[in-house]
Amino acid sequence: MTNVIREQANQATITPKGIIARAAAMREELSSECEANNANGGCSVERHEKFKQAGFYRMLAPKVYGGFEMDLETFLSVVIEIGRADPGTAWGMGLSAGHALHLAAYFPEEAQREGFADQADFICPQRALPSGRAEKVEGGYVLTGDWAYASGVPHSNWFMGAANAFDQNQQPIAPIGFIIPREQIEVLNDWGGDLVLGLQATGSNTIRITKKFIPDRWTALFDWPRRELGEDGTIGYQLHANPLYLGRIMTYFGCELAAPMVGAAKGALDEYKRLIESQKTNFPPPMPRSESHFFQQWYGEAMGMVDAAELLLLGTARRYTAACDAWARDRTPFTCLDDARMRQTALMAGKIACDAIQLMFTSSGTTAARTGSRLLRFFKDASTYRTHVTSQWQVMTHSAGKGALGFGVTL
Repeated sequence: MTNVIREQANQATITPKGIIARAAAMREELSSECEANNANGGCSVERHEKFKQAGFYRMLAPKVYGGFEMDLETFLSVVIEIGRADPGTAWGMGLSAGHALHLAAYFPEEAQREGFADQADFICPQRALPSGRAEKVEGGYVLTGDWAYASGVPHSNWFMGAANAFDQNQQPIAPIGFIIPREQIEVLNDWGGDLVLGLQATGSNTIRITKKFIPDRWTALFDWPRRELGEDGTIGYQLHANPLYLGRIMTYFGCELAAPMVGAAKGALDEYKRLIESQKTNFPPPMPRSESHFFQQWYGEAMGMVDAAELLLLGTARRYTAACDAWARDRTPFTCLDDARMRQTALMAGKIACDAIQLMFTSSGTTAARTGSRLLRFFKDASTYRTHVTSQWQVMTHSAGKGALGFGVTL
């Protein structure tokens, strides 16, 4: 009991600076665990428990349930610190911790009480693209289908998805968002190890649901990306009086995906500097790399790119928070078009981070491509991130530009 009371007091006094420091203090251990995490398709149970004890899964949870209600910048900073050591683990932790925001913003109070019942540790991957079927029955829905890329699912206690919904006459109705307990889903063995090039430690397995009933209270109309705030905002804002829970999710989604890559770029810069300071050039005249004008230039360029990516991402988070606060203060509009435009700066941060990693990898010599190389790990993770739909730069910029010119966003 004494330990429980001490832990409760410790969590009650945690500050943004303090929780970021907790993540930074884990970097050395996380680096040593990185390849094992990737081989296993996710971090270990022991690491997951350390994340829980550090309070990482409670950062965005409402205070009324025992959460911290920390701002987006703090949350992203924690993910960046973890990503500096192991981008895949950072991705899995961030994407399973971050959907506390969605639960608090969009779901009924009763569902929130259930989801946050485990000391506010709502550990929940999400798949936002409507998949499968939700068939309306008395009191709820019956779910059936597969939801791919459920990042963070190995250690989850809930799953959040979106489903194509049908009424009792099997006619299509508006899609629903839903939550379902972990024990009611099947996790397929289709991620990690040799099954994917990089980001193996994200735990991005497919989940399968077969004819499982969920009550109405575990569902919400899935109009989140396009919903306008009006005068009242969301359920979450009304319940918690915190603009964090206005549920603007396009910017948030871009930020939570870019953060592990910004962390990866910082980790790659650490390793690049180590290699420059410990190796000689492979081209004449031989000299320490640190004395080579080429490596000095490459390091300076990479350093600027990494710093720019971090500043851009955290600046986006501050801008997002300011827009939420302005709506709460005097109903300054924060529209879905504003959200889509703001998302672009987060995605740009991810792009710059990946470009920096490529520069460092390709200029480090063939030793960087050897199995076990830290730069190879960061390069593989960045390359896999670049296959994500939000990394298809022409697609995302077209959507934002189309919306800004009055024709509506497509993504």
